[in-house]
Amino acid sequence: FKKASERTRRPGQMMSSRQTTQVGVPSNKTALQSPRAGGLPRKGGNNVSEAGVLPENPLQMSSTRSAKPKAQRLATLGKGDSWPEYSEEPSGDTLQALRKAWALFIPSTSIGVLFPQSGLRTHEDCMSGCDLLSKAIGYSRDNNDSSLLEMLDFIFKWAACAVLLRDHTSGFRKLLSTILDLFKRLDELSYVISDGEALLLLPYLLDKAGAAKLHFKDEILAIFTLVTSKKIYPSQKFGPVCMKVLEKSKSNPSRPLAAELCSIAVQSAGVSAIGKKGLVILSSALNEETVAEAKKVYIDLFETVVEKLKGDTDKLFSAIKPTDKVKAIIMERCGNQPVATQGSPRRSPPRKTVPPVSHYSPTSGLEAPALSSSAVVTGNLRARLQKSKETKLSEESPRLPPSIDTTSGTKFPAPHSPRTPSTDTMYNEIMTDINFMTKSDECKASDIVRGTDAIQLLSTVISTKERSSLDPIQEGAFREKIESDYNTCMLTVASALNFAFDYGGKNAPLPTALINQTVAALSLLLRMQCCSSEMKQKTVEYLVNVTVSALLDERMHIDQNIMRATNKVAMRAVLSPSLDSSLNALISVQVSVIDPEEGNTTSEKFRSKFSRVVEKLLKKAIKDRIDSSPSNPFGELEELGSLLASIDWMVETIEDVARIGGGPEELLTPSTSMTRHLLVQLVRCNHREVRETVEDLGNDVKFIEPLLRGCEQELGLQPPPPVVVPSSSGDSSFRQRLEALKRQRESNGN
Repeated sequence: FKKASERTRRPGQMMSSRQTTQVGVPSNKTALQSPRAGGLPRKGGNNVSEAGVLPENPLQMSSTRSAKPKAQRLATLGKGDSWPEYSEEPSGDTLQALRKAWALFIPSTSIGVLFPQSGLRTHEDCMSGCDLLSKAIGYSRDNNDSSLLEMLDFIFKWAACAVLLRDHTSGFRKLLSTILDLFKRLDELSYVISDGEALLLLPYLLDKAGAAKLHFKDEILAIFTLVTSKKIYPSQKFGPVCMKVLEKSKSNPSRPLAAELCSIAVQSAGVSAIGKKGLVILSSALNEETVAEAKKVYIDLFETVVEKLKGDTDKLFSAIKPTDKVKAIIMERCGNQPVATQGSPRRSPPRKTVPPVSHYSPTSGLEAPALSSSAVVTGNLRARLQKSKETKLSEESPRLPPSIDTTSGTKFPAPHSPRTPSTDTMYNEIMTDINFMTKSDECKASDIVRGTDAIQLLSTVISTKERSSLDPIQEGAFREKIESDYNTCMLTVASALNFAFDYGGKNAPLPTALINQTVAALSLLLRMQCCSSEMKQKTVEYLVNVTVSALLDERMHIDQNIMRATNKVAMRAVLSPSLDSSLNALISVQVSVIDPEEGNTTSEKFRSKFSRVVEKLLKKAIKDRIDSSPSNPFGELEELGSLLASIDWMVETIEDVARIGGGPEELLTPSTSMTRHLLVQLVRCNHREVRETVEDLGNDVKFIEPLLRGCEQELGLQPPPPVVVPSSSGDSSFRQRLEALKRQRESNGN
């Protein structure tokens, strides 16, 4: 959630985020050197004004005779051309060569925008270049002009360099949007990209998708769906691109993702989509892979290949000459599969039976608990999902990503099929298994395994990272069910996290498998697009309470991975919902922590720590808004009056607790600090509206006035004439007002 660095940049540097010292961990790699804007000699006229104004078509071509045509440029790729072969990244010399070559064709002003003098270090630095390309695409569309096709290799090279830059949320979003719009324009022109053009961009984009955040990964997959479904680059050609990433990528998440896309290509176009060379690469990858999840995806791809070969494993083995290890793995999965006719269902491998789990080890890390062979563990849910999978495969329905609207680029589920099994029943079974675990008076180990399994299935359907047993139609219907029952689903999964830390008492080992699956599910739920509009304030309050309590548990230091993941969920819990829900929820939680009449049974030391964490979360939420929208960070706030009433409630509570000696200074200091910080930012953003709203509320906000005046004084603003501020004396009136405000907030939440 950090904003891009504000440090002064050294001219002409471009940093890459793909190089890693270990898989998935960015390194401080030497920056690519970009030449100074306008520093190269120009040949030919470009009809550009001396003032540096971009022409209507910023990619307008010059009449330079010495410039090579695109076909000749593509022919020299890998033969003296400076562009590297994937997975090698573009170097500083590569970027200079790209700028110099492109400068022969387009205006110098355009070159200056695409290659800024300050350099390309983060995705933020390429935003102006994306705007320029969008303008060129718009010109092509409005004027039915296809001249940008001659620039396509340059555009793809620049886009590949931009993809590899250090992450910046807004910049990367704009870059992906520009790439998607470019491919839409290619579709409108009925253009099929060549193999040379595809290799300039697609492998780097796929590699980036593996390590990208979930919503960016979805956007990249939407681009690939458009490219293959519209035949801009057909599936039978896209397969080798995926195999290249599978073979050469150093990113753990990218290799299995490439295998997933290969599987889609094979289901759509047959084994020829990856060919004999691809099968040899897959065999070698399976033989050498050490990551369990990646191996599983490779085996799934081999299973798809065997299906397309109608169960003929001998034909497969004669083509790829696998090692004994790989042959044994394939035979274990596919050996019992008979030579089938077209349309025969996939035969699932037999499941091994293992003894039920009787205890949990705090050092078990990210490994899931062993599954019991008992029916109470997997129940009808797993069988129903497997039956759905077999039904889908028996109908020879290729597993394709969700359809996309080629006008807007957004995903939408395909129409519901009457033959699709009830997703409502599957969803209800998952919720039942979780509730049975968390609410049972005598919870057994098998109940925990069953609940963990249910949460894992929920995550699998939501996530695109794992292969679900549902087809795209069912996945779309399942997500719609979650969205319609979002708050109940979120509260149910959050209750599993609360249960995990209470189970067995504070001295018992943590059920790490359950915690990992629950935290992963919460993270996915919080990243759903419906979160901002659907998540209610009371749900935010509960999730903050649960995650902060977990972070303060003394057993957390045993597993740093769990702590980091839980901390991210706590932050996401206040960043993903609407601004109104987040801020009001944090104030409500803080009031419940400091108020001695809220039934707090924990120690003052624990409550003080809890209060400090809540303060940090609120400041983080405000900082995130300021970073994303510096000019109007509270622009999404819908009910300023309600928020000011909550602040007033907090001030009143602080005064009352201090007056009756209900807590030490270290307990009240974070509450006072966060209240003042929030009000200062509100006043800084829109002083007039805050002041007018306070005056309109009148007697409904009687305790905020001194704090508001202090904030105005701190910011050097002119306060209005003094007003009389009532005292918070009188326990009875204070409690009555507090309870009335709580009842009002609860009714609003419902």
